[in-house]
Amino acid sequence: MIPKKIPLDNNEISLLPFRWDAPTHWLVGDKSTMRVASYLIPSEDGSADLSVIYLNGDGGGLAANVNRWRKQLNLAELTIEEIEFRSKNFIGELGKYKIYKIINIDSKESAFLCAIIPADDFTIFVKLNTYLDNINNLEEEFINFSSSFDYNE
Repeated sequence: MIPKKIPLDNNEISLLPFRWDAPTHWLVGDKSTMRVASYLIPSEDGSADLSVIYLNGDGGGLAANVNRWRKQLNLAELTIEEIEFRSKNFIGELGKYKIYKIINIDSKESAFLCAIIPADDFTIFVKLNTYLDNINNLEEEFINFSSSFDYNE
Protein backbone atom coordinates (compact mmCIF):
# COMPACT_ATOMS: atom_id res chain seq x y z
CA MET A 1 0.00 0.00 0.00
CA ILE A 2 1.31 3.46 -0.87
CA PRO A 3 1.29 5.93 2.04
CA LYS A 4 -1.34 8.62 1.60
CA LYS A 5 -0.61 12.28 2.25
CA ILE A 6 -3.55 13.80 4.05
CA PRO A 7 -4.00 17.58 4.21
CA LEU A 8 -4.25 18.60 7.85
CA ASP A 9 -5.01 22.23 7.06
CA ASN A 10 -5.13 24.53 4.05
CA ASN A 11 -1.50 25.63 4.34
CA GLU A 12 0.34 22.33 4.43
CA ILE A 13 0.25 18.66 3.65
CA SER A 14 1.61 16.50 6.43
CA LEU A 15 2.41 12.84 6.54
CA LEU A 16 0.40 11.18 9.31
CA PRO A 17 1.88 8.31 11.32
CA PHE A 18 -0.78 6.00 9.87
CA ARG A 19 -2.66 5.28 6.66
CA TRP A 20 -5.90 3.52 5.72
CA ASP A 21 -7.98 2.27 2.84
CA ALA A 22 -11.42 3.77 2.29
CA PRO A 23 -13.97 2.29 -0.10
CA THR A 24 -14.10 4.13 -3.40
CA HIS A 25 -17.82 4.95 -3.07
CA TRP A 26 -17.22 6.89 0.16
CA LEU A 27 -17.19 10.66 -0.41
CA VAL A 28 -14.40 12.67 1.19
CA GLY A 29 -15.81 15.19 3.63
CA ASP A 30 -14.50 18.26 5.38
CA LYS A 31 -11.79 17.98 8.00
CA SER A 32 -11.78 20.04 11.16
CA THR A 33 -9.31 20.84 13.92
CA MET A 34 -9.99 17.38 15.38
CA ARG A 35 -10.78 15.33 12.27
CA VAL A 36 -7.86 14.21 10.15
CA ALA A 37 -10.32 12.55 7.80
CA SER A 38 -14.03 12.67 7.20
CA TYR A 39 -16.30 10.69 4.90
CA LEU A 40 -19.92 10.75 3.82
CA ILE A 41 -21.02 7.15 3.29
CA PRO A 42 -23.98 6.82 0.93
CA SER A 43 -26.23 3.79 1.28
CA GLU A 44 -29.72 2.67 0.29
CA ASP A 45 -31.01 3.27 3.82
CA GLY A 46 -29.59 6.76 4.32
CA SER A 47 -26.15 8.26 4.55
CA ALA A 48 -23.61 8.11 7.36
CA ASP A 49 -20.94 10.50 8.60
CA LEU A 50 -17.57 8.97 9.50
CA SER A 51 -14.78 10.78 11.32
CA VAL A 52 -11.18 9.82 12.04
CA ILE A 53 -9.23 11.51 14.79
CA TYR A 54 -6.11 10.58 16.65
CA LEU A 55 -4.69 11.64 19.97
CA ASN A 56 -1.44 11.05 21.80
CA GLY A 57 -1.33 8.19 24.27
CA ASP A 58 -4.70 6.65 25.06
CA GLY A 59 -6.62 9.83 24.20
CA GLY A 60 -8.12 10.18 27.66
CA GLY A 61 -8.93 6.54 28.27
CA LEU A 62 -11.49 4.00 27.24
CA ALA A 63 -14.25 4.87 29.72
CA ALA A 64 -14.06 8.61 29.06
CA ASN A 65 -14.39 8.18 25.30
CA VAL A 66 -17.13 5.54 25.29
CA ASN A 67 -19.15 7.43 27.90
CA ARG A 68 -18.76 10.69 25.93
CA TRP A 69 -20.27 8.95 22.89
CA ARG A 70 -23.03 7.48 25.06
CA LYS A 71 -23.89 10.95 26.41
CA GLN A 72 -24.19 12.22 22.82
CA LEU A 73 -27.05 9.71 22.42
CA ASN A 74 -28.58 10.55 25.84
CA LEU A 75 -27.47 7.25 27.39
CA ALA A 76 -26.19 6.72 30.92
CA GLU A 77 -22.53 6.20 31.63
CA LEU A 78 -21.20 2.67 32.03
CA THR A 79 -18.50 1.25 34.27
CA ILE A 80 -15.28 0.07 32.67
CA GLU A 81 -16.43 -3.52 33.22
CA GLU A 82 -19.70 -2.87 31.39
CA ILE A 83 -17.84 -1.14 28.56
CA GLU A 84 -15.42 -4.05 28.18
CA PHE A 85 -18.31 -6.53 28.20
CA ARG A 86 -20.07 -4.66 25.36
CA SER A 87 -16.98 -4.38 23.14
CA LYS A 88 -16.20 -6.53 20.14
CA ASN A 89 -12.55 -7.40 19.61
CA PHE A 90 -10.88 -7.34 16.21
CA ILE A 91 -7.39 -7.62 14.79
CA GLY A 92 -6.35 -5.17 12.09
CA GLU A 93 -3.07 -4.12 10.51
CA LEU A 94 -2.09 -2.22 13.69
CA GLY A 95 -3.03 -5.14 15.94
CA LYS A 96 -5.90 -5.61 18.39
CA TYR A 97 -8.65 -3.02 18.60
CA LYS A 98 -12.24 -2.73 19.83
CA ILE A 99 -15.52 -1.70 18.27
CA TYR A 100 -18.54 -0.40 20.16
CA LYS A 101 -22.08 -0.23 18.81
CA ILE A 102 -23.84 2.58 20.69
CA ILE A 103 -27.58 2.74 20.20
CA ASN A 104 -30.41 4.52 21.96
CA ILE A 105 -33.51 2.65 20.77
CA ASP A 106 -35.64 5.70 21.62
CA SER A 107 -33.72 7.80 19.06
CA LYS A 108 -33.92 6.57 15.49
CA GLU A 109 -32.06 9.59 14.09
CA SER A 110 -28.62 8.65 15.34
CA ALA A 111 -26.64 5.51 16.19
CA PHE A 112 -22.88 5.05 16.40
CA LEU A 113 -20.26 2.50 15.47
CA CYS A 114 -17.01 3.49 17.17
CA ALA A 115 -13.56 1.94 16.88
CA ILE A 116 -10.71 2.57 19.29
CA ILE A 117 -7.44 1.54 17.65
CA PRO A 118 -4.35 1.76 19.88
CA ALA A 119 -0.92 2.25 18.29
CA ASP A 120 2.58 2.68 19.71
CA ASP A 121 2.23 6.22 21.07
CA PHE A 122 -1.20 7.35 19.87
CA THR A 123 -4.79 6.13 19.55
CA ILE A 124 -7.04 6.35 16.50
CA PHE A 125 -10.76 6.95 17.04
CA VAL A 126 -13.16 6.16 14.21
CA LYS A 127 -16.82 7.12 14.64
CA LEU A 128 -19.64 6.38 12.23
CA ASN A 129 -22.92 8.22 12.83
CA THR A 130 -26.02 7.08 10.96
CA TYR A 131 -29.70 6.28 11.38
CA LEU A 132 -30.63 3.47 13.74
CA ASP A 133 -32.17 1.49 10.86
CA ASN A 134 -28.92 1.80 8.86
CA ILE A 135 -26.33 0.85 11.48
CA ASN A 136 -26.30 -2.91 10.83
CA ASN A 137 -26.04 -2.41 7.05
CA LEU A 138 -22.78 -0.48 7.43
CA GLU A 139 -21.11 -2.62 10.10
CA GLU A 140 -19.05 -4.83 7.77
CA GLU A 141 -17.73 -1.81 5.81
CA PHE A 142 -16.88 -0.10 9.10
CA ILE A 143 -14.98 -3.15 10.36
CA ASN A 144 -13.04 -3.46 7.10
CA PHE A 145 -12.16 0.24 7.17
CA SER A 146 -11.11 0.14 10.83
CA SER A 147 -9.00 -2.96 10.21
CA SER A 148 -7.11 -1.26 7.36
CA PHE A 149 -5.23 1.27 9.53
CA ASP A 150 -1.50 0.64 9.40
CA TYR A 151 1.70 2.51 10.20
CA ASN A 152 2.75 4.99 7.56
CA GLU A 153 6.38 3.97 7.17
